[in-house]
Amino acid sequence: MPNLSACFDTASNYPTIFFFNIIFIFLVSYYLKGCYKDARIRAMPKFMGNFKEHDHPIKWCLETVLRHGYQAFGMQYGGECWSGPTAHITYSKYGVIRSCKNGLGSQWANSVYFFGGKKINCDSRILGQTLI
Repeated sequence: MPNLSACFDTASNYPTIFFFNIIFIFLVSYYLKGCYKDARIRAMPKFMGNFKEHDHPIKWCLETVLRHGYQAFGMQYGGECWSGPTAHITYSKYGVIRSCKNGLGSQWANSVYFFGGKKINCDSRILGQTLI
C-alpha cells in the first residue's frame, strides 16, 4: 500500500474520498454548492439511483456520477441521486431554496455538489495514476 499522507490537504474544508481497486487509486474532492429548487422537468435530468438506505448516500451517488463522467450531482429527498451531462449548467434553473436538510436535499430540492475545490498537492507517482 502506498504512503498517501502527501495527498491529504489538512487545511482544506473540502471532503476528499479515495477510491481503491486493484489497479487505480483516485483522489476526488467535492463541495456543496447550495440548495436549489427542482420541478417535474428536472434541473438535473438523469436519475442515478436512490441511496437512501445506504450508510453514506452522498458517497454512493458520487461514485455513480463519477463512473458516468458528469461534473455535478444533486441529492434529493434524503437519498435520490440526480445528475446528467448538463447538470453542472442546469442545476440552478429554478432558483435557490432553503429547504435542504443535512446535505441530502428535500422534496423538490437538490443539495447540489460539484467536483473540485481547492487543489490538493499530491505527487501522482505516489499513486501511480493521474488524479481527478
